[in-house]
Amino acid sequence: MLQKPRGTRDFLPDEMERRRLIEQRMREATRRWGYREVCTPDFEHLELFTMKSGEGIMQEMYVFEDKGGRQMTLRPEVTAAVLRMYVNEGKVLPKPIRWCYFADCFRYERPQKGRYRQFWQFGVELIGADTASADAEVIMLADETLRSSDVTFDLHVGHLAPMKHLLADLAPGDQRAIMACLDKHDQEGLKAALVGRGLTRLTEPLAALSECRTIPEIFEIVGDVPERARIEETFALLDSQNINYQPDFGIARGLDYYTGMVFEAFARNLGAENQILGGGTYRLAHLFGGDDVASSGFAIGFDRVMVSVGDFALESRPVVGVVCMPEARARALEVARAFRNAGIRAEADLMQRGMGAQVSHAAKTADFAVVLGKREVEAGTVTLKNLHSGEQQERSLGMVLAEDLAKQQRSISVAEFFEKNKHLLGFDSPTRGIITTIKEAVDNALDACEEAEVLPDIFVGIKRIDAEVYRITVEDNGPGIVPENVPLVFGKLLYGSRFHQIRQSRGQQGIGISAAVLYAQLTTGTPALVISRTGAKARAHRFELMIKTETNEPEIVSHEEIDWDRMHGTRIEIQFKSSLAAKKRLVDYLRLTAIVNPHARITADIDGEVTTFERVSSEVPPCPKPILPHPHGIEFGALKRIAAASTGTVEEFLVGSFSRVGKKTADEMIALAKLKPARKVNKLESDELKRLLDAMQAVKVPAPPAQQCLSPIGEDLICRGLEKEIQLDFIKARTRPSMVHGGHSFIIEAAIGYGGKVPPEGTAQLFRFANRVPLLYQQGACAITNCVSQVNWKGYGLSQQGLPMGPALIMVHVASTNVPFTSESKDAVASIPEIEREVVLVLQELGRELKSYLSHRDKKKQQDDRARAICSIIPEIAAKVSEIVELPLVDTSPIEGKIMRKIVAKKRTSDGKVRIDVNNHTAREVTFVLYNLSRDAAADAEPRPDFTDNLDGEYNKVWRCTLAPGAAWQVAYTGVGDGSLDLRGVEDGMKVVVDLDV
Repeated sequence: MLQKPRGTRDFLPDEMERRRLIEQRMREATRRWGYREVCTPDFEHLELFTMKSGEGIMQEMYVFEDKGGRQMTLRPEVTAAVLRMYVNEGKVLPKPIRWCYFADCFRYERPQKGRYRQFWQFGVELIGADTASADAEVIMLADETLRSSDVTFDLHVGHLAPMKHLLADLAPGDQRAIMACLDKHDQEGLKAALVGRGLTRLTEPLAALSECRTIPEIFEIVGDVPERARIEETFALLDSQNINYQPDFGIARGLDYYTGMVFEAFARNLGAENQILGGGTYRLAHLFGGDDVASSGFAIGFDRVMVSVGDFALESRPVVGVVCMPEARARALEVARAFRNAGIRAEADLMQRGMGAQVSHAAKTADFAVVLGKREVEAGTVTLKNLHSGEQQERSLGMVLAEDLAKQQRSISVAEFFEKNKHLLGFDSPTRGIITTIKEAVDNALDACEEAEVLPDIFVGIKRIDAEVYRITVEDNGPGIVPENVPLVFGKLLYGSRFHQIRQSRGQQGIGISAAVLYAQLTTGTPALVISRTGAKARAHRFELMIKTETNEPEIVSHEEIDWDRMHGTRIEIQFKSSLAAKKRLVDYLRLTAIVNPHARITADIDGEVTTFERVSSEVPPCPKPILPHPHGIEFGALKRIAAASTGTVEEFLVGSFSRVGKKTADEMIALAKLKPARKVNKLESDELKRLLDAMQAVKVPAPPAQQCLSPIGEDLICRGLEKEIQLDFIKARTRPSMVHGGHSFIIEAAIGYGGKVPPEGTAQLFRFANRVPLLYQQGACAITNCVSQVNWKGYGLSQQGLPMGPALIMVHVASTNVPFTSESKDAVASIPEIEREVVLVLQELGRELKSYLSHRDKKKQQDDRARAICSIIPEIAAKVSEIVELPLVDTSPIEGKIMRKIVAKKRTSDGKVRIDVNNHTAREVTFVLYNLSRDAAADAEPRPDFTDNLDGEYNKVWRCTLAPGAAWQVAYTGVGDGSLDLRGVEDGMKVVVDLDV
């Protein structure tokens, strides 16, 4: 009997189903980041791999000669083939190129657990991006892809620069020998290699490098390296996204292959052979005749991942066995087809067994038997028998039965699906789970308050109640929820009031907060506690709720009426396993939420540390009103559904069911679809509905009424919200006119800020929002980020490496009736040409504003420098002249005034005395406010400040004054004279502020 070749495997149906499920999750993870799948041939020219890896790899490959005498090989890995494809066909594509692949590879090596001669790799290649952001993106994607498979792993991240720096003076052969020992963690071999080569001086630094786990320590060991700034930026980006990794500068894989960042992942349950992922940055395209393009990527050992995750339970799906008497075989095929069309697996007998034998056989593989005996055939019915319980009932025709079971299947599977795919909703890690929970609860609170026209007052609490368990509390002052709806809102997935409402809203799917309840249930098994009150005359209702995952229905653990101090509102408490490693990101989320919701007051108590984000507007924004669907945004399924529910004619249906459709437009659509206006729309066949849909898409229809269904923030409130939370020297905002994508209205708003407390180094801060909700994750996969990178910021005064650099912040808000997200977790906006065009246009507008500001700032700096020179040199000249001619020193202020003709404020410190002079050298009276911020309390200041603020040890002293033309004003006090001086109430072009102590 022939056996399968050594080192290969056969996969039975259950195993193939598991493999396809994990493969699908990985594909979905990379798709969300914008990576598109490619495929290369199973065999390539042998030279492709020897050029990359050397002749030694031939011993590991399946090499053969084709009929033309060419040396070919089954591919041993995929990266070289992808780079060959890039050189052949991809060089003209816009960069960066994001590709992914899933392919089988072949190596002739000793088979062992998780290592085979035919094996599968899943990987990505990012080609044409040479930045820290690119390095970080690939590492973050590797982390997300592995997490999507439910494998438990440790991620190690390093960089080859420190290692290469230590080994720079060695011969290539010595470098390879030492790196091989480091790669295998062979300490004894490393010592022998160093001693044998007289390199014992490297023993201590190499050991320290391998054991070092913090970034600052690395550079204490090796000193500065040219790549230091990029290394620090990459790790900072990983930290900003709360990636759980371990710095490991002992990674020594592929010294001749990788050029910078390197990273590996290890499954925690696989023992010694536990590496499941490897990746890094490299430059290989030039080996195959291409350009010297920077690339980065990773490959996952798919087979080892499958060994790690094990034989997990597969999703249960109903299977039907159709049982019939011989005369009913044609009818049985019809019934089986109806089940299959409904998405339910159905099997019919092929062995011509008797009906009893058919039922016995069906019981081995199926959940139900559908029996077609003589009675059923005559009555046009079927008997449905549950093969597990034995229950049976006679039902109507098979096609109706199939539809009923299909509905049952969908209802049963939805909660179970999200239980097994929680990463799709943003609950893929404990640190992220806490942020997602608060986000969903705060979104609900804001929506509820705005719909009730109440200024939101929201409390967010996080309290550690055990080593890894936290209690999350979110309380609002909204209208509350009627008691009968509380279990459905919090305990049933896909339950909501906005499914079919076409308007701007933070949440529409009915998933978010109930998914948080499900996540708590999965991690701690504790019910969610909900308190809600609808008004002063009603008592509050207290619920403890869980979700029955097998039925997607709420389970009410307890329910009682209680007294509550709030007149109206809702409070939810959830307990789950998490950590506060993402505390900074959580605070950032609340701060960003306060910025784009300036009418809200948010108080956060994070494990005893209280922060309040005050509102800057006392007006509730107008709540968007639902509108009818637009003809250009309707899909066939939705059209069929609403047509079936309508009792009117086609003309009445079009005019009454769609936005911007009047009688004239409806008649044009009907004529184009070749239908009769008086025809009842619920009687139309599928092909007629398809013609109607095509006509609706073809006829020109005005855009939906954006002013009714959208609620943009507004330029003024954007600026006020940003300035409240971030000190800026310059801020401008723009709101674009409403536009349409796919029949859905949208408005793009953006702002740009510069200077102040924005970090002066590194990449500019980018704040992304959709429908007033911050987008914290998957920045690299977001269309907003891509648009920011497309703008030529160098033309507007900023340096640029992909994203702009320097002390700038950029904010972009997408408000739409249907924001096109890349996934259910709503982390990133998908690439829609209409949206991207508007984002680029608004950023270019703001870029011009920034350029004007920077030009004005530079010009003012030149003027200030000249003024400082005048104010410092003229008095010195006067003093020297006075000394030479032996005459009294004259006041030089009039001379300065004739030169500058402005309001001049000067600060000078001498012998512990600070003196500030303000001279009005203009021809008009001036009222100004003088701000002096320094460490000096100025208790003896004369005149006294109008008021003084103590700001963490610095005193902001404020004087208000009015000066007549030619008049002067002076204040003096004891102090060191540090800090800053500012003159407000005077136009920039009419004032000069000079700190002579600088």
